[in-house]
Amino acid sequence: MNFTDGVAEQIRHRYVRLDPDEQSIDAKKPIYLSTFGIWTKKAGYARLRLASAGAPTPSRVERLVWLDKSVQRLAKAKEADVFQYSVEAFDDPPAVLVGASNLPTRRPS
Repeated sequence: MNFTDGVAEQIRHRYVRLDPDEQSIDAKKPIYLSTFGIWTKKAGYARLRLASAGAPTPSRVERLVWLDKSVQRLAKAKEADVFQYSVEAFDDPPAVLVGASNLPTRRPS
């Protein structure tokens, strides 16, 4: 089953393991994916929500961050719904962004 439509959009999606202790993917929780544009070289993160069997809404991928920069190192706090990732470019120093599960797209002030 194809959830991402990555071939049509020429975007590579990869599963991000946020919990190093997990033994399997919990389909009831949102699944985070790293994204990379094969032709555009954009990078970011997306969230996949799988529909349960017989659900009226289909599974869908929600693009959270999509930038013309290197976007990497997504991590989640162990006891809270707080995420962080880094953004950098050849002409822009690395910045760590911290926020909720929808992932912030602006640098902290």
